[in-house]
Amino acid sequence: MTLTPAIQPNLNRESHSLIGACLIILFVLAMVGNGLIIFAFLRFQDLRIQCYILIVNLAVADFLMTTLGLPLTIYSAFSPRWPFSNSVCQLYGFSGGLFGLTSINTQAAIAIDRCLVLIRSQKAQPVRRSHRQTAFVVAIPWLYAFLWSVPPLYGWNGYRLDELQTICSFDIVAESFSSRVFVVCVGVFGFLLPLCIIIFCYSFIFVAINKYKKGFYEISESLRFSVYIGSAVVPHPKRDYKTAQIGLTCVIFFCLAWMPYAVVGWISVAGYYNKVGPHVLLMTTLFAKTSTIYNPTIYAACLPRFRRRVQYLFQSCCKPKHRHIQSRSYSLNVSKEHSIPMNNLSWEVVLSPDVSGKRSQGYHTQRSWGEIDTQQSSTRFRNMTHAVKDSGCGISRV
Repeated sequence: MTLTPAIQPNLNRESHSLIGACLIILFVLAMVGNGLIIFAFLRFQDLRIQCYILIVNLAVADFLMTTLGLPLTIYSAFSPRWPFSNSVCQLYGFSGGLFGLTSINTQAAIAIDRCLVLIRSQKAQPVRRSHRQTAFVVAIPWLYAFLWSVPPLYGWNGYRLDELQTICSFDIVAESFSSRVFVVCVGVFGFLLPLCIIIFCYSFIFVAINKYKKGFYEISESLRFSVYIGSAVVPHPKRDYKTAQIGLTCVIFFCLAWMPYAVVGWISVAGYYNKVGPHVLLMTTLFAKTSTIYNPTIYAACLPRFRRRVQYLFQSCCKPKHRHIQSRSYSLNVSKEHSIPMNNLSWEVVLSPDVSGKRSQGYHTQRSWGEIDTQQSSTRFRNMTHAVKDSGCGISRV
């Protein structure tokens, strides 16, 4: 492979500078957003549940793509040429392919996990996985992406510097038959297959929830409760529905980011690259990198637990710290609207850790108030209050 392409279309310096400025903004947003998710996961123990581990795995892939790839692209955009060696180009292309494929594979893993959780919840069975099984689930997206990122390093297709000398990626304009076969295989097994899995899983979730929407909360007593104990999860359909909405939103934004690049690749394989041109290829490649800012924005904004933890991090950084001794107190707050019938009220009992998240034993329960008589509820609340000890106990209407 030659580092300098045979065709070098002109792109004025102002355009290169504009691309570099946009990439700087993208770099800052992606690094801060994904970094906050990773830091919050490491900082707060109550975020370390299986579904959130997959979300953090997604943030790690996006964070590595941002920190390892974008600085080189920004530097070459302001140059305006590729100032690095062929080895750096190969490493850049490999890392971009690895992290990009890992991102969509992780989203497929999240969709499969949500689908399995919903199936088990209909049988009132908790989803329990050991640490080894969880590590295996996290490793699968990386291994699958690695299998499709290594072959270009050994001659099957290759990582090529674009004609505008800004980025290195898969050689989608190669004319050899083997290279075109590789591009087709990556498009089918690295993009379309995970995308089909995601669409199927979330479609199944939406159909199942809509089918049992009215009677979901009467399926069984165990299904009405949501309990987190270590890595065990007994899911609640309302939370599953919201998780499905969040996941589907991420998939839509991911497709908006990566689909143009995939379409350009398929057009090039069909032999019509001259009708697309290097400028469109560059724009679609750079636009695909915007997917690194969608996931942290959506998950941090839509998942209440992540949102509370991120808000706490901001408050800790912005507010001055005062040294004082605060007495511990426990209270049971019950609020209700008298305009709503009692049998229609839904109450949530949250035994949560302190706001800093250092002590984390999260027990989340929810059931209809009309199904609990006064004596039973008083006994249950009193037992819960004694059980939490150093944690706070609160009740709030859903």
